[in-house]
Amino acid sequence: MTARIINLACLFKAQRLGLEEYTLVQLEHDSGLSHSVIHRAAAENPRRGPTIQTVRKLAETLEVALDSELEDRFYNAFGYSSPRQEAEVQAYVEKKENELPPT
Repeated sequence: MTARIINLACLFKAQRLGLEEYTLVQLEHDSGLSHSVIHRAAAENPRRGPTIQTVRKLAETLEVALDSELEDRFYNAFGYSSPRQEAEVQAYVEKKENELPPT
């Protein structure tokens, strides 16, 4: 699924830029990530999945935050929460903690 979500995000970026396609070579150049790092990220090996830093770099370069659903699904495909999801969890926990009776 990770290769497919990267390809989908590349398609959306190409559309935004008015290009026929946004290639992995362009992604390598724009992100500063090596071909091998991007290839490993797309390889779907859960034991050797990409770091959150790599996923963030890919997400930023592909501008997935422009579509909140794509952003969530992009991070989720790699086994991470999106920044928006993390903020929602934090707000939920803080709300519930404030509702608890004082100890």
